[in-house]
Amino acid sequence: MRTQSASAITSFKLCPMKYYLQYVKRLKLIEEPEARRVGTNWHKCMEVLAGNPDDPTETLAAHLTDAYAIRPPYIETDAWDLERIILLYSALGWNWFHGEDKIETVATELRFDRAVHSRLKRTGRIDRIVRWHGRPMLVEYKSTAQSLDADSPYWDRLNMDTQISMYLLEARHMQMAGDLSKYALKATDPLISGCLYDVWRKPSIRPKKIKGERETSEQFGERLLEDIQERPEFYFCRREIPRTDAELEAADKEFNVIARTLEFMEARDLWFTNEYQCLGMGRCDFLPICSHHLDIDTELPEGFRRS
Repeated sequence: MRTQSASAITSFKLCPMKYYLQYVKRLKLIEEPEARRVGTNWHKCMEVLAGNPDDPTETLAAHLTDAYAIRPPYIETDAWDLERIILLYSALGWNWFHGEDKIETVATELRFDRAVHSRLKRTGRIDRIVRWHGRPMLVEYKSTAQSLDADSPYWDRLNMDTQISMYLLEARHMQMAGDLSKYALKATDPLISGCLYDVWRKPSIRPKKIKGERETSEQFGERLLEDIQERPEFYFCRREIPRTDAELEAADKEFNVIARTLEFMEARDLWFTNEYQCLGMGRCDFLPICSHHLDIDTELPEGFRRS
């Protein structure tokens, strides 16, 4: 039975060869990209704050000290410390900005593993279901370097986002099956229809020299927090991303078409590249392999490992 996840579908949509290298050949970079690492750690900071700690500063600082205790050899010490400081003071700024707009957590860590039919199942993990302004919805904590302005293309893309559509589809199946009744979400209640996208825009400012000396990490963190307090809308935005019944039905059909397409391609070992995505959403991890036509079956390329 084929296993289908939102991340695998997204990879295939970007480039079939990327999907092949990532999910069939199981190749992975040895050095974790900064954007991926920062996004993961930002998500963990949000989980810490969701627990409503008595002292957010102390709790976040302790968490990030543990998370950044071991520095990878390929990252400079100053850069490693700066990354931690940016996360700490940005999370404190988030807590200050969103502190009064309370989100009630309904359920966390909901795994789904549903058989769509005899040859296909969908798997994944819904991080959190919440009530926001009285309505149940999913929530996603994200980080980006893009603008969060109302007319930013960042928001337009989410109207077609694979993860939102799949997670809403599966949350609805769980609700209709009665699996969410223990969280006061009954099968007879209105079905979950939206996802709260809570986004942090990563800062572009960096440490500077003060009277000929480079400011310390703490001085930079305090300056970053001041900048956040002066223009919080630059850094943070929450927006509901809805899905209609018709949109979810169309997404379900699309996921099935992709599954059948992958069956065809895998059976014939037919894969092609999409050169327009090599630099489309950041530099593709596998660009050196594709651009140099490396034979990954003969020799594992430098900088990669098999997961």
